[in-house]
Amino acid sequence: MAYQIHILGTLLNIHADIPQETLDRVVKIVEQEALELYELTQETNRAALFLLVALNLALELDELRSSTREINRVALDLVKEIQHALREDHRTPILHRPDETET
Repeated sequence: MAYQIHILGTLLNIHADIPQETLDRVVKIVEQEALELYELTQETNRAALFLLVALNLALELDELRSSTREINRVALDLVKEIQHALREDHRTPILHRPDETET
C-alpha cells in the first residue's frame, strides 16, 4: 500500500504492507526521537539528525533483543527444571484431597 508521510516537514512517499495505525505510530516515534535529539544537540543538518535517530532506535532495538534472548534463556532453564522435577521417581504429591489421610 502506498502512503505519504510527513516527518518534521519532510514529505516521504513510501510503500508498506502495514496498517495505517501502525505507520502513524512509527512516524510519531521517529518524530519524537528527532525532536528530543534536536533539543539535546541543536543539530540542524536533517541527515545527521536522522542518522542519530537511526542509531538511537537501533540501540533500543538491540537492547530489547538482548533482553528477549535473556528472558528466553531463563524460561528454557525453568522448563528444563520443571521437566526434571516431573521425571523424578520420588515425587511428593503437591495436592491432597480432603478425604485422604496421611499414614
